[in-house]
Amino acid sequence: MDIAKSQLGYNERDAGWTKFGQWYYENIDDNTYFCYADWCAMFCGWCQYQAGVTPNQTVFTASAGDTGVSLYKAKGIWHDNSYTPQSGDLIHFTWGHVGIVDYVSNGYVHTVEGNYSDSVARCCYSLDYNGIRGYAVPQYDDKIQGCDEMNFSFGDKSDGVLALKAMLDLAKKLGVVSAGVDSSDNSFGSGTLNAVKEIQRKYSLEVDGVAGVNTITALRKAIANNMASGSEIKNGDVTISSYELKTLLKLAREKSIINAQCDDKWGFGGGTLECVKEFQKAAGLEIDGIVGRKTVEMLRTRLLQDA
Repeated sequence: MDIAKSQLGYNERDAGWTKFGQWYYENIDDNTYFCYADWCAMFCGWCQYQAGVTPNQTVFTASAGDTGVSLYKAKGIWHDNSYTPQSGDLIHFTWGHVGIVDYVSNGYVHTVEGNYSDSVARCCYSLDYNGIRGYAVPQYDDKIQGCDEMNFSFGDKSDGVLALKAMLDLAKKLGVVSAGVDSSDNSFGSGTLNAVKEIQRKYSLEVDGVAGVNTITALRKAIANNMASGSEIKNGDVTISSYELKTLLKLAREKSIINAQCDDKWGFGGGTLECVKEFQKAAGLEIDGIVGRKTVEMLRTRLLQDA
């Protein structure tokens, strides 16, 4: 998932060319058609490939429709839409689209998807949404057990490093670490080294500056612990609930339910506050900018009505 999230904001180029299609052409099927084809499934395949997943564990296909589903069924890794997905599963839709499951919370599945309005973007859907066809479940554990490939060190350049830096940057925003990573490219520089060592010191790990399995696991747990949700969501919060709220509000704006726009920074900021107040006013709720259960339930209901 870290690799998938590192691609958020990527946009296809002229004539629909993407690096995901280029990868598919160079590694899976040497037909230049794929460089410019619909790329949601190839994005999923590219992310798995970058993570070291092999054809023994998944299916690398450009199809998000019947062909792809039949391949997953043949491999024995297909589940219908009654299945509760896990992070890293592939969510398939009835109209021939596929994305990667990030997490499930409060009855909603949150995703990262390629070729969503020609870009890589976050989305979320009710688990009961009738547009969900089912899920492919790659056998990640077969690779992860005993694997020592998750090691990033000073001087490395890869999409894995980019994903590590994205986690460290989030950890800094959450106050887990004070060190800031270096520039936003895929290089492991001195800033990233300092942040990794800070994590290692903080959680009593060997301070060698190498981001291996233990260091990354500690980092992920620290982020999760610092994003614990509260009963209400309000201006200034930096929690998983505030992120979920902003995802819903962005969908509401796309559906013209509200006109205000959420702020770009992580957490609940001024733009998000304006979105909340606008929705509360339209829904006949108290306009206090504080999001409780009633506001969330009414927002979700309104989104489902427009689904």
